[in-house]
Amino acid sequence: MKDAEGVINLGEILAKNSKDEMMVVVSAMGKTTNALETVLNEYVLGKDWKQPLESVFDAHLKTLNELTTQTSEAHEALDKIKAYSYAFLEQNESSDYDFLYDQVVSIGEVLATKIVASYLNQSDNESLKCDWMDARKLIRTNNNYRDAKVDWKISEEQTKEAWSKKANRIAVSQGFIGGGEHNRMTTLGREGSDFSAAIFAYCL
Repeated sequence: MKDAEGVINLGEILAKNSKDEMMVVVSAMGKTTNALETVLNEYVLGKDWKQPLESVFDAHLKTLNELTTQTSEAHEALDKIKAYSYAFLEQNESSDYDFLYDQVVSIGEVLATKIVASYLNQSDNESLKCDWMDARKLIRTNNNYRDAKVDWKISEEQTKEAWSKKANRIAVSQGFIGGGEHNRMTTLGREGSDFSAAIFAYCL
């Protein structure tokens, strides 16, 4: 999904498969991962990282506003994620590029799923109502940043527990990211969303 049209298309696909329970795994939108890599590289070089980061959030807000005319939980979520992003980079003291990469680049998947979940939950089609699930609390990994290894036992337990508590037939979660030790965000390697889908399929 690269834009609002992609989100609408996703809803149409899900509407055609309205009987089965589903875990929908969503990647970052369009070229967001590349844009966040630019933010990080500018940050590491001591250059202006705020303008490219602002552009990332502006693009997501534009997409969200194209999908809905009303203020939603997603608007609030985008504001919170933006505040977190700025605070993290302004307060960070680590020089570990891989660690910084996972904390910054993983934001893209969270933003995308907040928008998708909001769109589905505002639909008049009751079969599209969904639960937003945080992959960082489902897929447990070690802290091998940018190529984290999955703890399959804990991931299965956490995923099944969350699945058993969901209120709707659809769950929306993130590809590419997981949760390491000490609540650190981790990533599963570039193009890792397919792997995430496979992990969830196995766990469920």
